[in-house]
Amino acid sequence: TVCGYSKTTDGLMYQISADGTYAEVTAFWRTDATVRIADTYQGVPVTKIGNGAFADKTLLSVIIPEGITTIGASAFSGCNSLTSVTLPNSLTTIENSAFMECGNLTSVTLGDNVTYIGDSAFQECGKLEKINIPSGVTFVSSSAFDYCHSLNFETYENANYLGNEENKYLYLAETSNKDITTANIYSNCKFIG
Repeated sequence: TVCGYSKTTDGLMYQISADGTYAEVTAFWRTDATVRIADTYQGVPVTKIGNGAFADKTLLSVIIPEGITTIGASAFSGCNSLTSVTLPNSLTTIENSAFMECGNLTSVTLGDNVTYIGDSAFQECGKLEKINIPSGVTFVSSSAFDYCHSLNFETYENANYLGNEENKYLYLAETSNKDITTANIYSNCKFIG
């Protein structure tokens, strides 16, 4: 234990909250390519992946358990070896730059309970092809998917949308042509980037 943080043999560092009700992953100190985050640490649930916890690490895969509710700012930013990630249904918040510059990330599966996708959350994930945005989302930053040039959009009129099976037009991400004089926005669109 160093300054309230505890290292584990699997290369993860955890910290228990001041009130002792939850733990969060704060760092990864090994060079393993596969990481499995524990559901509990010293008897308390692990509910958060902390700010910058895995930033710029070499990760091929990460297993994120049910119970994680928040992925902190820049938690996985710069993890260029990460190709796909499945986020648990317990997840509600993806903070700013959480997966920014994960250049080889090709698919992301979001749990149904995500309500918040922060600034630059997936910015510069140039190979990201598919992402579903749950219907219950209440905030999507206008820059959440900037420079994700490989995304497969749904197109309506002159705009490209992201969404899910129920509503493919949930989030208007960009126009397909910048030289427009009028725009018809799909009636089920909830957010405009």
